[in-house]
Order: sequence, then structure tokens, then C-alpha cells
Amino acid sequence: MDQPSRRRPRQRWRFWAPFAGLVAVFALVVVAATAGENTTSAAQVSSGSGVAQIASSVPTYGISKDQITVGFVGVDPAGTSVLGALPKDIMTPSERSAAWRSGFVGHDKIFGRKIVVKQEVVPILDNAAPARICKTLTEDDKVFAVLTDQFLVGGAGCVAVQHQRPVIATFTDDPSLYTRARGLAYSVVPSLETIAKNYVAELVRRGWLKGKRLGVLGSAFGGLRAPTEKVMIPALRKAGANVVASYYLSGDIGEVASQMPVVANKFRQAKVDLVLTGISGVDVGGFANRASDIGYHPSVITNDIGQATTFGALWPRALQGARALTSLRFYKPGDTPGPTARQCESNFEALGGPKLLPGSVKYADLMRYCELGQIFVKAAIAAGPDLTVQRFTNAMQHLGQLDLPGVGPASFGPNKVEAADAMQTATFDFGCRCLVPDNRFRKVG
Repeated sequence: MDQPSRRRPRQRWRFWAPFAGLVAVFALVVVAATAGENTTSAAQVSSGSGVAQIASSVPTYGISKDQITVGFVGVDPAGTSVLGALPKDIMTPSERSAAWRSGFVGHDKIFGRKIVVKQEVVPILDNAAPARICKTLTEDDKVFAVLTDQFLVGGAGCVAVQHQRPVIATFTDDPSLYTRARGLAYSVVPSLETIAKNYVAELVRRGWLKGKRLGVLGSAFGGLRAPTEKVMIPALRKAGANVVASYYLSGDIGEVASQMPVVANKFRQAKVDLVLTGISGVDVGGFANRASDIGYHPSVITNDIGQATTFGALWPRALQGARALTSLRFYKPGDTPGPTARQCESNFEALGGPKLLPGSVKYADLMRYCELGQIFVKAAIAAGPDLTVQRFTNAMQHLGQLDLPGVGPASFGPNKVEAADAMQTATFDFGCRCLVPDNRFRKVG
């Protein structure tokens, strides 16, 4: 008997931010402000350019004649086994270190300065760790910037708002950072609100809602409810979609398993034939199993909210044929990765990492760690030899189109701090326990 509430702590980990995700994970949105609530943003939008420029009074740290000090934050892999992660999928400390540094290889020095990486891991069940690690990186190590999969529970806000250092994250669920630290906070995958908006726009554009009785399954966990309740459902109704039922799973993960029969029965009685989600991938699987138990088999289309699309290896047979609209780039065994992915592989192996197979969890982790370094290098080079916070943030907003190994078409531009520009369709195949992409990214937003 499966226990969604037990596995949930986010094996979403299939694509790293995964773990972080869950636990304190989106609770972060609620707590995120605590680390930086007493500091106003130092960014100001210059007239005409649309570029969020950092005030000249903001100091630059971590830059010397000989080096650039950068912080890298990830979730402690030792704790992910408690959440159900398999040993073969967990990077060793040396592998993780090599993955984090892989994006810098070939640019170990930028304008004569060596990149020095200060590495920190966040214990999954320690909600006080983000603030402590933020203090270590900013006040003790005096890093120039922080790169992270997801620096939750106030970590990103502490760095970008309170200590006014650039943050580049793969995932973010704290949209307030874009206003409180505009010009200092960037994400590769869009914020939850943007995902919800683009998700509905794509569903409408593709005609997948026509004639359907929709059930929206959301979650009250941390910051997951708002994008579903305040963005997704209103957008669906505005588009004329027939939303006949909605349900929010408890914010207490210990109660989620007991709710699955309730929501399955509610949706069946409402004759829901298409379920749209705003929950984690483990919870999507839990719902599908419970629905199947009572002979109820609605179609399911998920998305990147709750990183649901990163759980392919964990989805049950009941989700066979389920579709996802996602900004993520998927790899399968036998794939021939593009140039940036191959560079990440080569760099990782040069740093002592083992050869990883496309389609593996470790390979997906590597791509996302590596691309953060690649983005940083591009911006640091574009900023020129006189690297300051002001020059760096300006350079970030002029990077333009990017070829990244972890997501599809992406870009940063004037006041554009969410990189991913497109979505593709992926279909779950229980045979490989993976989401099989169509590899046709379509621009959204």
C-alpha cells in the first residue's frame, strides 16, 4: 500500500531541487521573507532601458585582484535516503562537488581572476539551516554571488535582499524576490505563478480543454496553493473552461494519504474527466493510485509546479499516458546530448566524476548544477574586467538567448529574471518509468 505522504518529502528529487523542495520546501514562500523582511530592495528601474539597476551604494564583495568567490548551495544528499531516494541516484560528496564546479571549467579564470567555490549543503529537516548558511556565505566567506538549486526557507531572500548579493537559482517559489530584490534574484525555471499562467495558456492554445469537465487538484503546502487558486483557476474560468471541481491537499503532509480517497471520490462524482494539477509528482501518483483503486481513470496533465515533472522515475502504472507541460529538458538512454550538455559531461569527468548515462537521475542533476555555473560565467565575462554587483546585474539582463542543458529555450533580458521561455509536451511511459518528451518546445508567455 503506497503512502504518498511518506514518499512525498520530495523525491521530486529526480531533478535535484527535488529534495529541497519538499520539506520546508515551499513553506519557504511563507517563511522566505523572514530573512530579509527588514531590508528594502536596492534595485531601481532606469527610465527607458527597462533594466533593473542596482544602486551604486550597494557594495561588491568577493572580488579581489586574483579571485572571484562564489557560493554554491544544495540539499544534503545524506538526508534524501530518508525521503526514499535510491542510493544509486545520490551523488557522493566528491561527485556533487565536481558537478557544482563543472560549469566553470574552461573559465577557471575570468579576466585573470580564479573562481573559488564555497560549497554548502542544507540539511533537509533543519529549517534554521538556510539563515545560518546564508550568514556563513555572505558574512564569513563574503561571496560575490550564490548559485543554488533551491535555497529555501528564506535562504534566497537572506542572500539577495538582506545581504544584497546576486542569486541564480534553478527553481524558486518565492515570487516576492522579484520585487524585493529585482536585479539581484534570477531563476532558470519560472516562478510558480508564471508556470501556472503559461500552463493554462498552453492548454487553451492546444485545445486540450474543449469539451472537458475539469478538476483542479492543488495543495495547501507552503507556497503551492496561491498559484493554483489565484492564477490557474481564474485563468481557466476566464478562458471559458468548465471547472467542475477543485480540491486542496493539506499543508500537513501527514494528512495527505487520508485525503486521496476523498478527492478521488469527489472528482468521480463531479464527472471530472481531466485533472489539472498544482501539486508535487509524488502526490500526483498518490491520487492516480487511489482513483484507479475505485475504477476511476481520468486523464491527467501536470506541470512544473511542485516540480511534479521531475518525478518520472517514481510515478505508478496508474499514470500511464499522463501528459506534462514542462520547461524542462529530458534525456533518455541513447540520446546524443547537445554541445552544452556534452561540455558539462566532459567537465564533470575531468574533475573526477564518473561517466553518467543520459536519463539517469545523476545526469539530470549534473545538467542543472552545471548550467548555473555556465550562466554565471557568461554574465561575469559580459560584465568586463571591472566586476561589480552593478555591472553583473546589468550583464545578466543583457545575456539574451541561452542554450542551456537543463531547460529548453531560455533567455534573460531587461527586467526578465525568469529564464525559461518555452514548454514542451512529455508523456509518461511506465515501461521506462520516465516522461518521454516530444522535443518540440513552443514559446509561451
